[in-house]
Amino acid sequence: MLAVFAAVAATLAGPTAASASATARDVTRVTPVPGEEGRYRITGDDRGAAAWDACGGGTCFFSEYDGVGDLWVVPACGRHNVPREFNDRLTSAWNRTPYIVLVFKDSNQGKYQGPMPAWFKGNLAPGHNNETSSVDVLCM
Repeated sequence: MLAVFAAVAATLAGPTAASASATARDVTRVTPVPGEEGRYRITGDDRGAAAWDACGGGTCFFSEYDGVGDLWVVPACGRHNVPREFNDRLTSAWNRTPYIVLVFKDSNQGKYQGPMPAWFKGNLAPGHNNETSSVDVLCM
């Protein structure tokens, strides 16, 4: 009888440290990267769903397929070099603007790769995947 009582008491006492860590989910976080305007690190178990949501507006690029990984939000209209840590690492994008974004292989708009249309959301073309070093947002 004592053994049964001890087992029931242990069950009611709550999860052990081992079981709590096995069932706890890592909270998804969107954290600005210090010193790099528009750059964010997305971490956590549900980062895939959170990444697209983290793009609140403008033009957003991601370091992995399907809007996952680190996020770079292009700061404004005009020409921009990709932040150092994103250089040649852009894989997907969401252009939440009515403007065309020109994509370039080299920094300072060298070696034009092509346009990204307004409202585009998805993976970059295979020839542009991990090849982009600068962009030009054509706001008019």
